[in-house]
Amino acid sequence: MDQYSLQEQLAVVGLNGVDAVHLSVVKKTVLRGIFLAGMLEEWIPKMERCDSAAFLNMLTPALEDAKRMSKRRLKALEQEITGRLKDKGMLDEVQDLLACDMYYETAGLKMRQYRSAPQIWLLITESLRAEVLEEGSLSMECICLLWLFRETGALHDLFTVSEQAAVYAKLTEQASREPVAAGLLEAQFHRTGELFGIQYLKAKNEMFQNPYLQGVNLMFPFLDRRQAIFIDLVVLGTNVAGRRQQVVSHLQERGHYVEEVKHQEETLLKIDNQYYRIFPTTKYSKLPIQGISLVPFYSQCERRRVLCQGKEAWKKYVCPNMFPSENW
Repeated sequence: MDQYSLQEQLAVVGLNGVDAVHLSVVKKTVLRGIFLAGMLEEWIPKMERCDSAAFLNMLTPALEDAKRMSKRRLKALEQEITGRLKDKGMLDEVQDLLACDMYYETAGLKMRQYRSAPQIWLLITESLRAEVLEEGSLSMECICLLWLFRETGALHDLFTVSEQAAVYAKLTEQASREPVAAGLLEAQFHRTGELFGIQYLKAKNEMFQNPYLQGVNLMFPFLDRRQAIFIDLVVLGTNVAGRRQQVVSHLQERGHYVEEVKHQEETLLKIDNQYYRIFPTTKYSKLPIQGISLVPFYSQCERRRVLCQGKEAWKKYVCPNMFPSENW
């Protein structure tokens, strides 16, 4: 991914779907990562020749500086990186998906979120997945990017539960051979209170229904980057395809990129580079209100989509060597 810097790759993935107006917990975490990505970009040529102690002498002050970044510095960095990405056509702003929720929409709230260009988002994420999940050692740039995604809580949007175990095993194996990689992977700039404290405010039954607070996923910090929303529409007398098409039209009218994606026996909606399941739902507010709930789907299904639609259609977006095996 030589055409994009570490900062740009992290920003395209990390800022996608993030509140464009307020300095949310998610945004602060991503901006700290973008700050450190700029430093790592300069250090990568030296890291392979550097010993662990010398590298940590450089990294430790940078980590402390990132953790102490003021709101003013974070906002200035946000304006700089998003301005650069917008000029390159890599990022834009759209109405926040949460603003499509019945309660927010009827309240007339104006909310904005960042949206990454789908082709660039796909290129960056699939390039990373290809290098990590194929055999062979990882480049130092890939290790840095995985560390940044880990610390910003974005790995859960890129790798399935079983793939996260493979990522963890590969990082552990490489860290055992490369002291500098080990030093980087042991370092943290996320704040545990920020990443998990928000979950404390949720009901226990909701928290433990989330598969990313269980088992193998606790290897990596988890930050809930998406929320379920409810769209009111007539459900009685409609079929599944008709309801899904109503949701697609509703979201497209509000400026979102929406498409249907087959995954095993179900059809998901891909909305602005993220996947959602849809369920018929009835809410009660004096009277029953019919509608559809959009629930985040935390699994990478782009490969299945490519299988269904053919690899040739995607080669204009991704490197032809991205999928070297015919059994991917």
